Amino acid sequence: MANTNAADLFYRSQVPPTASQNPGSKIFTSVFDKYMVAPSSKDDSSYLVFPVSYTTTLRDDEGEEIDGGFKDSEDWDGIQWAAGVYEHLRGNHPKLLEFKGRDPYGYLLSKSSIGPLTFALHSHPTFTNNALSPALIYRWAFNTLSALQYLHSRDVVHYEFCSETLWLEPDLSLSLLGLWGAHIGHYCPTTGNQMTDIRLEERFVSFQTDLFDWASWVYGLVTGKGALAVLEGFEGGPNEMEEERRRRVAAKEFPVLGEEMLGAVVGKCWRGEYASSMEAVDELKVFLEQMGFECGGNGDLVDFDNTPYKYLKVFDNPYLTLDA
Repeated sequence: MANTNAADLFYRSQVPPTASQNPGSKIFTSVFDKYMVAPSSKDDSSYLVFPVSYTTTLRDDEGEEIDGGFKDSEDWDGIQWAAGVYEHLRGNHPKLLEFKGRDPYGYLLSKSSIGPLTFALHSHPTFTNNALSPALIYRWAFNTLSALQYLHSRDVVHYEFCSETLWLEPDLSLSLLGLWGAHIGHYCPTTGNQMTDIRLEERFVSFQTDLFDWASWVYGLVTGKGALAVLEGFEGGPNEMEEERRRRVAAKEFPVLGEEMLGAVVGKCWRGEYASSMEAVDELKVFLEQMGFECGGNGDLVDFDNTPYKYLKVFDNPYLTLDA
């Protein structure tokens, strides 16, 4: 007889019929509260990405409950948009979680990864108590910039690049996912209009948007100070912080990283000095080779020594149980 205790019933109430019905399969909810991820019931090698609105009550702008199902929500529109962007790519990069098609409740991605990077960065004591090693930062920087360059080569801007959109692979490299907020060209996924970007002094969204966010993310890995790096040393309320952020971006006033910590590439990304993301990748490759690493064509470093980082495979993640 099937197990029907309260915990099992609660789990099954949180996931669509096409998600795994095994209560041991925990659910990941994005920090942005836009989507959820659970193992697929159709394919053991896939995750199902579905909208948060599947498990919530629809409400209007005033917070009042309204009639309708999850397919009437903005979250569902975002899921459909993301699936369309994946289809637009017409291919895959080794450092993008592989798109495996649409589902009646969302879309499917490859289940090769261990789980979200945020679990490691914010939960595992090795990360919360110690700085990341330069070698691991170099590797992750190359993984992610290579994936972004692939998107840009197909006229796609990720637009929401951060640790939230990165997952650890079994070989401890990073893969990129997301695309629910991606832009094709300069066009906004929700309105279809050309969209300007406050990161770039109101210029149109472009590859420079992602390079700016990538630089802030790398700075956060190095310093632990996060994506608001441009506000380092400033104190004030939200309005004052936004005003100061805009002033510093316009004046190109950014923190400085040492050369050995990717400072040259990070600085040029922040200042918008690259003519293309391929130019940024090429300069990063030169730096990595000078540091003694070999860059592979798959967006990863060749023969990277994972031995110091084996602990990553056993942190408490909700998807896979790996041998220690």
